Amino acid sequence: MARREIEVREVETVTASPFAVSLLFDYLAAYMYEGDAPLAERRAGASPSTANCCVSCSARRSCATSSIRPALADLELALQALVPERAARTVDALHDLLRRLGDLTVEEIAARVVEPSSAREWLRALEESRRAISLRIDGEDRWVAIEDAARYRDALGVALPVGVPTAFLAPVDDALGGLVARWARAHGPFHAPQPARRWAVPVSRVEESLERLLEAGTILRGEFRPGGTEREWCDPEVLRQLRRRSLARLRREVEPVEQVVLARFLPAWHGVRPVAAVAAGDEVDGPSRRRPRSAATRPRSAEKLRWSAWRRSSISWRVSRSRPPFWSATFCRPGSPATNRACWTSWAHWAR
Repeated sequence: MARREIEVREVETVTASPFAVSLLFDYLAAYMYEGDAPLAERRAGASPSTANCCVSCSARRSCATSSIRPALADLELALQALVPERAARTVDALHDLLRRLGDLTVEEIAARVVEPSSAREWLRALEESRRAISLRIDGEDRWVAIEDAARYRDALGVALPVGVPTAFLAPVDDALGGLVARWARAHGPFHAPQPARRWAVPVSRVEESLERLLEAGTILRGEFRPGGTEREWCDPEVLRQLRRRSLARLRREVEPVEQVVLARFLPAWHGVRPVAAVAAGDEVDGPSRRRPRSAATRPRSAEKLRWSAWRRSSISWRVSRSRPPFWSATFCRPGSPATNRACWTSWAHWAR
């Protein structure tokens, strides 16, 4: 092309070229069905977990509160392994739990294992195999994974027990920042004083670590909880899980019911009674969804009509009395007074 061996021409076409048509469709697909989103999708889009702009919109916030609160409560229990499916079932699972959640007391560990009575036995097994150690933090004994020994020493200044392997004693850069980042991954939206009280460190140190994480893009700040009074910190992955859970809860509210449920609902919604009840002269209670009847226009029991069949003519209906056998059959054209009265008063039963 530089030597002008290949000529270049600019051509404007009505449609996109085969090379660019896929790119054009990708752009259109992002907005093609935007107006067709179900109610659950639109309500989830207004959730406070999606953006901070919802803080200034009270209508959107109240719309999403019903789904965000239970979803957030369930998510926090799952992140802390306080649900049965997340509980530790083996010694190895308990070791992974300590690495994922950080320092825990014996009582907290017992609440996160399948058999609470075996928590101390499993902790002794981890200690003997040098996979967990006990540290004194804020005046109480807590268990941590051996891989976090140097991090707790450099961040909180705790003394390590004798016998920790040298491989786990190397200095750690930004040790407190690592603890704070793990706290964010294992909790919902939180404030800086919460981890500060947990580790008995100044709040200013925790806020400095959070600011560094915010600059690095590994944590977010905003008003995520419904009814919050100040800005909170949250891990991006936790925020994505919260959005998925709230969206799933909203979808369950609008999912279709079974046909049997719909069949039970429709007669009650339209105020329809069985034919036997209508023949007995029972009144239909509930909200009135038909034309009101007066005493003068209400048919008597012997005159209650039942539509039987379309047999003789395309312009005539066969009408017989409700008491079997079908006798004294009469014919009336559509639009006649008898037909209109039977339709408007809902005393007619349609049959094929």
